[in-house]
Amino acid sequence: MDNKTKLRQQARAMRKSLGPSERSEKSKAVCKKLLGIIESREAKNIFAYIALGSEVSLESLIHALEKSEKEYSVSFPGAIKNGEMKALKPLSESDFKLS
Repeated sequence: MDNKTKLRQQARAMRKSLGPSERSEKSKAVCKKLLGIIESREAKNIFAYIALGSEVSLESLIHALEKSEKEYSVSFPGAIKNGEMKALKPLSESDFKLS
């Protein structure tokens, strides 16, 4: 097993060990940091994802971008035929089950 694979396994195990409230708190901290980076670089096109399992949730980042006075274009990965990925824009927030 190479070092990269080992690090990924360790990161997954650490994420899975977090309780829901701690995971939510840490996700919000990550989102706050990402929002600062986005704003400082004047980014306009954002490629995000919907978290699965123990992954970092980007919901608070997405909500902050939606509420911002600046206009952002947020896209999400979507699988299309032959296993290819494409950047998709939601028609509404409910398309991606954000609360």
